[in-house]
Amino acid sequence: MPRKPRDGSWGAGGDSVAERPELAIKIAVVANTWTSIEGHMAYALGAMIGADHRVALAILTKIQTATAKSQMIQAVGKAALDARLQPELENLLRSFNRLAPRRNKVIHVLWGISDAEPAGLLWLPPDAPNRISLGLMAAMTTGSATELIGDIQSEYELWEAADFDDLNADLAQLASEFISFAVKMQGLTIAKAGGLDAEKIISQMSKW
Repeated sequence: MPRKPRDGSWGAGGDSVAERPELAIKIAVVANTWTSIEGHMAYALGAMIGADHRVALAILTKIQTATAKSQMIQAVGKAALDARLQPELENLLRSFNRLAPRRNKVIHVLWGISDAEPAGLLWLPPDAPNRISLGLMAAMTTGSATELIGDIQSEYELWEAADFDDLNADLAQLASEFISFAVKMQGLTIAKAGGLDAEKIISQMSKW
């Protein structure tokens, strides 16, 4: 788990993350895997509603929040899926909902570095620059911004390689599970179109 960093000189924003390229790559993997997960969700959605996955992806990308995406797919699943397949989708969406805030914390944030923590990145709240600027402006009249900056620093976290690896492992697992589910949905769609026995197909898939 991320921990509180040791005191030291620090910098943030812009190219700060480039000072820790091995960790910057891990952030990119978080972003890339999440995009992959949403692509697999769209593929499953397309199979459930009988639409091309590109159409489903266009619909999904217009929905802004992870919560809204999950709720929409859940509603479609309840309307379109056999009751025996709904628990699998519900489990996937629970994992998606659990991981979304963790992904957001890595992506919608300001990363920094500290000379006291050469093996990690500093996590700063995304509004930190504005708060620091306001504090410095206030210091012109009060003479000190120490208290405000101290409050911001109390929120800092240190993220090291293992912290990113833990998140990426969970995301990779969810991506794999969504691929499996999407393949099942597409296979069921093709089988139904070919006039095959849907009951037999569902029973067989439940053993996968």
